[in-house]
Amino acid sequence: MNEMEKLVDNGFCIGCGACGVINDKLIVSTNESGMYQLSNPKEATSLDYKVCPFLSEVNENVISSKLFSSIPEIKFDENIGYYSGLYAGHVKNDDMRLKSSSGGLTTWLLEELFNRGDIDAVVHVGSKSSSENLFGFRVSRSLSEIKKNAKSRYYPVEFKEAIQEIKNDLNLSRIVFVGIPCHLKAIRLLCNQDRLLSSKVSYLIGIFCGHMKSRAFAELVGWQQGIRPHELNQIDFRYKGQTGRAGRYFLSVKSASVESKTINSKLFGTDWGLGLFKPKACDWCDDVGGEVGDIVFGDAWIEHYDEDEKGNNIVIARNLYLESILKEGFSSGEISLDEVTVDDVIKSQSATFRHRREGLAVRIQNKNDNNEWHPQKRVDVSLAKNVSKKRRSVYLLREKISKKSHDYFITAKSKDNLYIFFLMMLPSYLKYCHVNNSLLKGTAKFIYFLIKAAASNFKKVLK
Repeated sequence: MNEMEKLVDNGFCIGCGACGVINDKLIVSTNESGMYQLSNPKEATSLDYKVCPFLSEVNENVISSKLFSSIPEIKFDENIGYYSGLYAGHVKNDDMRLKSSSGGLTTWLLEELFNRGDIDAVVHVGSKSSSENLFGFRVSRSLSEIKKNAKSRYYPVEFKEAIQEIKNDLNLSRIVFVGIPCHLKAIRLLCNQDRLLSSKVSYLIGIFCGHMKSRAFAELVGWQQGIRPHELNQIDFRYKGQTGRAGRYFLSVKSASVESKTINSKLFGTDWGLGLFKPKACDWCDDVGGEVGDIVFGDAWIEHYDEDEKGNNIVIARNLYLESILKEGFSSGEISLDEVTVDDVIKSQSATFRHRREGLAVRIQNKNDNNEWHPQKRVDVSLAKNVSKKRRSVYLLREKISKKSHDYFITAKSKDNLYIFFLMMLPSYLKYCHVNNSLLKGTAKFIYFLIKAAASNFKKVLK
């Protein structure tokens, strides 16, 4: 059994498509759970391991040190990596800001780079016309396409086709790639092996990532609002409205005959800590801040920034030129920009940092104790010694809940019955609430979710 077979057989393949870029024989496709994964790992070669973000011996520390350590006055923090500047802010154009997931700075920067002639295309996730997948990596070659493909998508994607497209297009010579940490790492590893790709990739822009989701997440959100999985044809994961907080937003869904939107807290499965439909690989990622990205954007869910329902970005800048563009935008009044601290950045993603530091240490220790294979990570397993028994059970339970959610949703879809999923998830959900000291509140919320879903589906039947 080769290393790629071990990765896939143990459930750690994130399905990014990097191995398929370098080896045409390899096929990355969606599995029954609605996640991408390598379907023929036996065909993998030793070169393919070198571009896999979960198998490569070259970790984020090695990559980022080569890229950023020699930058004048660059700083380093073990949690967020290298940084030249840390900021929180938003674009002043309210229309652009309201159409963004956070503060709109990612799209604003992309437009600036395009207008200045620094890039001729953006590779990022956007809508697809496919009947199977609603989103995928796209190559945007105009301002209108860049704007159209803005916003976060909590949906499985792979970039093989998009990367092949830019490699084969002689008119594209300067592109920017936008993605989550594991995708950024894969692109950096590919550039180490592929001179043509390396010559075309000008910048990597990162997006903070709590974890990915399978296709089932979008389907569950739609199903609770009266749209069955096979009927869902549009979803906006971050639709802004008058909610009072940036962390409270709507999820908008559409089918051919139904259009609905509901605040995230009123839908089962939107609690990121619960981790429904999370790929197993996400529990084995130790990069929160996109450490190999030239600049990284996330949600500023801290202090007074979260009180602004229009949204703000947290920014980690590592590339001095990109940082200078932000500063120019601030000076011209186009964007709002405040300097923040490392602690502010960590607080904005505090739960994710805990889960991927001490939580990952617990998962590593558990695998080691059971003599089970797992990818090599930077986290020191000794961190697990200071984790309480109760907290340890939370971290391990999350893994089990994620796995069960995939299996149970497949069963519910096969029976065309959403309530089967609710009932099957109930014991694990209540156990999770119990270990988090919220059993009473969790039970009440679950009953609310069930009643709301029933009402939504009943209204659909009446129509």
